[in-house]
Amino acid sequence: MKTIKNKNVNLVLLVLYFFIVSIPIIILFKPTENLLLESDFLNHFVAAKIVKDGKGEKLYDIGFNYQIQEKYIERTDVRNRNGFRLIPASVIIFLPFSFLHPLMAYKYFVYTNYIILVLTSVWLSIQFRDLVRGKPFLGLIPIVFLPVLLSLRMGQTSVILLLLYASLYFLLKKKKWFLLGFFTSFFLLKIQYLTLFPFLFILSEDKKSYLKGFFISMLLILSVSLYISGWQTLQKYPEFVLSSEIPKLGSNAALSFTFYGFLLAQNMISKMPREFLIAANLIFYLLALVIFRYRYKEVDREKSFISAVLFSIFFSMHTLAHDLTVTLIPIFIILNLVFLKKEKRKYVSQIIVFFLFFLPSIIFLNTTYFLQFAFLMVGLFFLFPGSRSHEEN
Repeated sequence: MKTIKNKNVNLVLLVLYFFIVSIPIIILFKPTENLLLESDFLNHFVAAKIVKDGKGEKLYDIGFNYQIQEKYIERTDVRNRNGFRLIPASVIIFLPFSFLHPLMAYKYFVYTNYIILVLTSVWLSIQFRDLVRGKPFLGLIPIVFLPVLLSLRMGQTSVILLLLYASLYFLLKKKKWFLLGFFTSFFLLKIQYLTLFPFLFILSEDKKSYLKGFFISMLLILSVSLYISGWQTLQKYPEFVLSSEIPKLGSNAALSFTFYGFLLAQNMISKMPREFLIAANLIFYLLALVIFRYRYKEVDREKSFISAVLFSIFFSMHTLAHDLTVTLIPIFIILNLVFLKKEKRKYVSQIIVFFLFFLPSIIFLNTTYFLQFAFLMVGLFFLFPGSRSHEEN
């Protein structure tokens, strides 16, 4: 009874601590027109307005998006050149904010994301309680992680995806296969993250339940998308996403922390047909899946999940600095393995954590300097341990 009471007190203190830390950040954040123009939120806000007005079939009409933008804020051809690029069902996230002025909507969306971040940080601190109890400052990592700050500033959904990745990890550990599949399909809301799906399928012990959950959820998401935009718009979505992945529309995939981004950044290779680059990425992605399939049983579930996440990032088509928010989950898992002495390569693992934490900072140099290959190397590192690790119960 005393232990339970102490845990409850610690939980309350932890929540209060995070919210006290949050107060100055919330007060200091002042949305401006420039911040809004440079953010991705404006595109999401406009998409919500379009759907609210019953014109979902025009979601991916860039010209129409610009017309709606100009009703609320003066824009230029230099900034905010891209439009809405998520699947139609994603608009639901932004609909509540479409009733506000864009600046107020941006402000409250950032606040909402920050609250989700704090709650996710508290949840991670509870789940990794031994680690955080031993080193309390680690609980603050999510609040000071550069990709998180970039995501908040840009009005992106990466913090929500962080919560999703954390949920998938704990569902995997608890062997909740139907729910694992159900929530995996949420990656349709930001389709480049679907590269994790085959890895989680491999890790699932009850593949039938996993696929059942995945397809039920997928049908729900596609049905909502169909209702919002109609069949003609929805069927053109994959083609639209690929065709809009260009600097002219504000999306520079060459700055992605991915193998595809690496190919685009090479002058000679980037001149090749895009289909060739996509095929090359797909071939190496399939090779990574084969290696993973033959190695995942040789390591703990935690290590196989680390590898799965990092491989899926490396072979995604589009992973910018703010998208690296989700690497917080591998970072926490690695730190926990070291703390619990389940990883014998302690010092190398600590260097990896340090590297993963500061790697996104390279984006300020407007290049990735081949450092995206770190995700591939670290993924292989945890698939090929020096000796067989302790298995989970």
